[in-house]
Amino acid sequence: MEHSAQVSVEATMLDSTKASHHQGEEMSEILSLLPPIERKYVVELAKGIGHFTGELAKQAAQVLAIDFTDKKTPKNEFLNGHFNNATFMCADVTSPNLDISSDSVDLIFSNCLLMHL
Repeated sequence: MEHSAQVSVEATMLDSTKASHHQGEEMSEILSLLPPIERKYVVELAKGIGHFTGELAKQAAQVLAIDFTDKKTPKNEFLNGHFNNATFMCADVTSPNLDISSDSVDLIFSNCLLMHL
């Protein structure tokens, strides 16, 4: 089985035996490094199945979660679609045709984008 064939926390992490434990520890640490995001427009790049989308949406005014994999976007919408301030997009974040106005974004967040480039 390929990691990308299954859309879950365990499948998206290399050490799937301890995925949930690591996810909680890493998430807290990473989120603690962010500047305040209250009332901010956040773009989350390479969001996968939404490990951080919900946590960002709890604080930010708006979150746009973008991923290039169309299999993961519906899973993120399922998990985090109840946040009225979260929207989801399947797109290539490296494309110059990505239509996001630079003056509308307060923070760009990505946890795992570089490992996919």
